[in-house]
Amino acid sequence: MKRIIFTIILISSFLFGFSQNDSTFYKKGIYKTFSDFKNKIPNESVEFTTHQLKNNLSIGFQLRDENNKRIKKAFAVSDGKTVFVKVKEVQKLVRKNQKVGTPLDSGWDFMPSLLKSKDIIYFENYYVGIGTQIFGGKSYLTGIIYNFKTENFTVLSSNDKINEFITEFDSDLTNKYSFSGKTVDLNKVRKLINEIITGF
Repeated sequence: MKRIIFTIILISSFLFGFSQNDSTFYKKGIYKTFSDFKNKIPNESVEFTTHQLKNNLSIGFQLRDENNKRIKKAFAVSDGKTVFVKVKEVQKLVRKNQKVGTPLDSGWDFMPSLLKSKDIIYFENYYVGIGTQIFGGKSYLTGIIYNFKTENFTVLSSNDKINEFITEFDSDLTNKYSFSGKTVDLNKVRKLINEIITGF
């Protein structure tokens, strides 16, 4: 539990004071499919509450409607400010284009957007390495990007993948940001994302 609190404080301090572009963001409601999410068309309006998971290695949420019924049949749910995407559905999309480990959240849990602009949405979640989950592999917190232009989710779990994203998104950033080594510097990733979103 202490780890969850520390993670939330750390991310909150990172986000504090950073501008976010809401003009093109998601209207309040349920987005049942990835297609609805891509097109920003909610299927239905909903009043819901968020419930932080009590897993030491999760920053995910369970969502419940006004009848306290758990929301399951949705790709994403938005309150108009934060969009929550289902971990299981994102993982399916990611694995079509990328070899990646396994998120530690349940398949029914949702992860919240942390930063957003007209170009990208940034999330974070805990993962374990490929093939190591059944052996109790080491977990790591990693960034996840949704790119509106490519309509793809990318898990920034390796420096090669981060460099690939930078080159594809804005090659001018390669002059300032280069990631190398075996481990990912998450704070450096956050600075990169903040610069993409705010221009600073």
